[in-house]
Amino acid sequence: KLHDENINIKVINIPTIKPLDYQGIKNECSAQTNIIYVEEHNIIGGIGESIAAVIAENNIDAKLTRIGLVDTFAHGYGTYDEVKQMNGIDEKTLYEKIKKVIQ
Repeated sequence: KLHDENINIKVINIPTIKPLDYQGIKNECSAQTNIIYVEEHNIIGGIGESIAAVIAENNIDAKLTRIGLVDTFAHGYGTYDEVKQMNGIDEKTLYEKIKKVIQ
């Protein structure tokens, strides 16, 4: 949807927290002004904090927004897509949150 609206984004997958690709994260963050991190679970204590540390330690001038569960367990039950929707991390909600951040 964002691409269809001529909004350029870059998606980077960080599959593991250890070993942390410190240099890769530093390089990617240095080239951006808005960094939006999406997590399918709690944003406290995960890779988002590692990204924040890389930004801080290198004085990178970029805004970091973390999207995910905020210090809570997932709510509800059902299919994978239903649970994501119940917890505000489904495609539609992510689209709306990202649009709000970049505008």
